[in-house]
Amino acid sequence: VVSKANNHYAMQYAPVTALLVEAVKTQQKQIEALTQELKQKSSDIDNLKAEVEELKTIVGQSAKK
Repeated sequence: VVSKANNHYAMQYAPVTALLVEAVKTQQKQIEALTQELKQKSSDIDNLKAEVEELKTIVGQSAKK
């Protein structure tokens, strides 16, 4: 990608651009996978919160008896 002629350097950008585009595509796939994982974990946390609230209610009702 880099060449030298008469003490001057030149660079061909096309090969580097192709590599950068592929790197961004790979990175985007990773971002999407992590976003999906985060959504799933957030959903799991919401479900656990609901279960805890339900258990609190049950324990509260049992304590009144």
